[in-house]
Amino acid sequence: MRRSGGLYHQLRSSGSQPPRIYGLPKIHKPEVPLRPIVSCIGAPSYQLFKYIASLISPLPGKTDSHVKNSKHFMEVMVGLSIEENKMLVSFNVTYLFTNVLIDEAVEVIRDKLQGDEALVNRATVSPDRVTELLEACLRSTYFSYRGDFYEQ
Repeated sequence: MRRSGGLYHQLRSSGSQPPRIYGLPKIHKPEVPLRPIVSCIGAPSYQLFKYIASLISPLPGKTDSHVKNSKHFMEVMVGLSIEENKMLVSFNVTYLFTNVLIDEAVEVIRDKLQGDEALVNRATVSPDRVTELLEACLRSTYFSYRGDFYEQ
């Protein structure tokens, strides 16, 4: 992301608007409830969100427990044998992202960034600075709805 004008110039916001909430229908459920979505596109920190995402997106997938998608899950399961006294359990995760513990998530990402030798090719800032910015983004949970502002 190194271009003329520098990082701070690229992350500068102009003509921004507050994050806004809308709902996507869950058509597979009775009474078709809405799944709330907060869109930060065009928000003052949108460019910062994108920059941080570009820095941390290469991190997943570098552990044995990572599964890319359902096809990959099936490939992993084919060779798996479960002992008689063990049980395979699947959980339906509800409201996953609103329940992520921010402090713990930031620490995990900081550790992964510190061990990422390729980070210097993607970033001009330290892992500590990246996670400081990440935490600020994760704690910025306001949005607008019908002209009023709310915080999650």
